[in-house]
Parts: sequence; structure tokens; C-alpha cells
Amino acid sequence: MVVVAIQSSFSRGKYITLDATGLTGFTRSGAGIARIATFVGPNEMYRLINNADGTVSFACTAFSNVYLRADGQGVGCPSCIAGGIVNGQFGLGLSEKFLIRRPQNAGKTYNGVVGLELAAFPGRFLRLHGDATEPNVHGVMGGHEMFEIIVVGAFQSIIV
Repeated sequence: MVVVAIQSSFSRGKYITLDATGLTGFTRSGAGIARIATFVGPNEMYRLINNADGTVSFACTAFSNVYLRADGQGVGCPSCIAGGIVNGQFGLGLSEKFLIRRPQNAGKTYNGVVGLELAAFPGRFLRLHGDATEPNVHGVMGGHEMFEIIVVGAFQSIIV
């Protein structure tokens, strides 16, 4: 299984990190803290999961059965202020699924930069503003909603 880091293409060197300390069971609104990091360590590495429905999910390598989660509830029109919640969830459901979207203007010059649309909230995208401390959600796929999904290794399970 491929291990990736999620780097902002607008604010290079900024990665989505997830601290899910204490998250050992499902909670309706998710838990843990998603923040912005300037390095790649265990909390910034995710197993990239290709789901049967065409979506992808990101399982944090630092925590067992914990996935990056995004809630776009209350995030409105494209020109509105970003909001929503980005955190973790124990187990995989709809809020932990994303659609990888190429920019409309990518054409023949596509360079691996993508938007991550929330499967549970169509038209809402994961967002990382380099001046902020936490990622959030926005109703447009612009500069702050563009990411590079960087392969950093392969996940190996050790059976004892």
C-alpha cells in the first residue's frame, strides 16, 4: 500500500498533519486535531486507500484505523468564507472519502496538482491556507484548495 503526504501546492512545504491521540472508537463529529505542519513525520503520512466507489481515503500511519475526515456542513457559496471541520475518525465512512479532482485548466500541462473534493459534500474542497494553523473546507477549488499527493513510501505490516 502506498504511503503519501498531502502538501499544499500553494504554500509549498506545508502539510496536513493529524493528531488522533485517544481516538479509539467512532464519534459522530470525529475527533483529534488536524493542523498544518512544515515537515513530514508519522502524523503527516497516510496510507492512500482506493475505495470501490471511486473515492480515496487517507489512513493516518501513526494511528490504527484512523482516517482524515472533513465536514463541509455550513460551507456555502464559492465566494463565502471557508469553514467546516477537518479532523480524524475511527473507521471509514462517507466523511472520510474524497474525490481527486484535476484543475479545469490543467489541459496538457497537468503537473500532479489536484483538488480534494469531499464525497459527503459535493462542491466542497479540502483547504490549506499557509498562514493558518488548521486546514478547513471551502466551496471553490482555487489556489488554497490545491494539493500535491506526494509518495513517501510503502506501508508494511509487521505480524508478531
